[in-house]
Amino acid sequence: MQTHDIRKRFLDHFIRAGHTEVPSASLILDDPNLMFVNAGMVPFKPYFLGQQTPPFSRATSVQKCVRTLDIDEVGITTRHNTFFQMAGNFSFGDYFKREAITFAWTLLTNSVTDGGYGIDPQKLWPTVYLDDDEAEAIWRDEIGVPAHAPPRTTCGEVASPSHDGSAARAPRSRPGRVVPMTVAGPCPRPHERPCPRPCPRLRPPPAAVTRCRPGSSRSAAMAGCRAKLARTRSTK
Repeated sequence: MQTHDIRKRFLDHFIRAGHTEVPSASLILDDPNLMFVNAGMVPFKPYFLGQQTPPFSRATSVQKCVRTLDIDEVGITTRHNTFFQMAGNFSFGDYFKREAITFAWTLLTNSVTDGGYGIDPQKLWPTVYLDDDEAEAIWRDEIGVPAHAPPRTTCGEVASPSHDGSAARAPRSRPGRVVPMTVAGPCPRPHERPCPRPCPRLRPPPAAVTRCRPGSSRSAAMAGCRAKLARTRSTK
């Protein structure tokens, strides 16, 4: 599936669900806290903060974004970049967790013929925020994820299934993390839906993981990738 098809399927899915398509805003907005737009929700900040009244109750967009926090990794890995487009769906006093979870799940798992991405539900591993019992119940009782899932994480963490199909829960004592935005502002509780990659070297370890830290197994794997890439370049 090509990028343009992924984008179109996302927008069409939420338009069918009653969302208004909002064109991408400029990368440079009249926002004193940001040099560049770095997330899809940034153009909607005035609505979330109550500074303006939204002209719609549901919106969907594919927003142009720039992030430079991990710019040193660009070109070294296949997953780090600076410019990207962030697809999102937004509710302004309309729906909440139940509908948001259902919309996301049907988009991912509906067949390609029905406008979805056709991903095997068995390969998806949803997570919920640390203390979100309500969301966990929705995933387990209404969506039908296994009883031992979804694992709980803090913002920014990803959990992946272990080899026996179980999952280690993220430590509950850790404070939640958010993408730095200079000042505090709107931040939703995350519901990650990672899909494990088939290559063991590229998969996270079988437990809840956070950012790479020196000495961690993930950092060691990344260092190995850097060394291999350096050797490849030196031979050219």
